[in-house]
Amino acid sequence: MSAAPSWWSGKPRKRFSDAELLTSEPVTVVLSRLGWVRAAKGHDIDARASLSYKTGDEFQGGGEGPQSAAGGVHRLHRASL
Repeated sequence: MSAAPSWWSGKPRKRFSDAELLTSEPVTVVLSRLGWVRAAKGHDIDARASLSYKTGDEFQGGGEGPQSAAGGVHRLHRASL
């Protein structure tokens, strides 16, 4: 029998609920010209100046995700990006 992996704690696995996994913090979603999507914490993000892009890529659009006290999944319409 082989030894347990170094990351194994020996404790049983825990199933997380959606509420435990989703943040209630405000986020800004950014789309680059080459199609990369990323998120930054907060709504006071200047995506053109404060985020870096790979060579040949640049800011294409962005939108703010609403803050939810209960957490949840929010959809941003692609037209807002």
